[in-house]
Amino acid sequence: MQKPWRGLIIGSLLLAGCGQAGRLTSATVVRVQARDVQNVTIQQAQAAIASDPSLLVLDVREASEYEGGHIANALLRPVGSVATWSQTLAKDAHILCVCRSGHRSSIAAGQLVANGFTHVASMTGGMMAWTAAGFPVVAGQR
Repeated sequence: MQKPWRGLIIGSLLLAGCGQAGRLTSATVVRVQARDVQNVTIQQAQAAIASDPSLLVLDVREASEYEGGHIANALLRPVGSVATWSQTLAKDAHILCVCRSGHRSSIAAGQLVANGFTHVASMTGGMMAWTAAGFPVVAGQR
């Protein structure tokens, strides 16, 4: 008896591979996140920010969220534009991705690692945990 799902799976795999060379997919990001993205606590993030002046803190939220309060000297780089703004960064830069809860920063960090960045971390708990702990924030424009 022939298994009808076999053709569907093979066809799907073939279609998924067509024209995708070098293209980042959500499946790639999930695999990269699980394997290569370092997650740091808010305490580890605060210590790294205090001790490493070259650390690049990327706030991957939207402008309105950033303006409501962000980590001092953090650069606003929305997660939806990772492919564009990451081209301006050195692949060996030390980068900490931050968002509201840790979800978008994990996605952004995964995309950066998938694109060859070697020193990337995502802050777990995001700005919600940061502010709940009483760590300092700066409000206003970028």
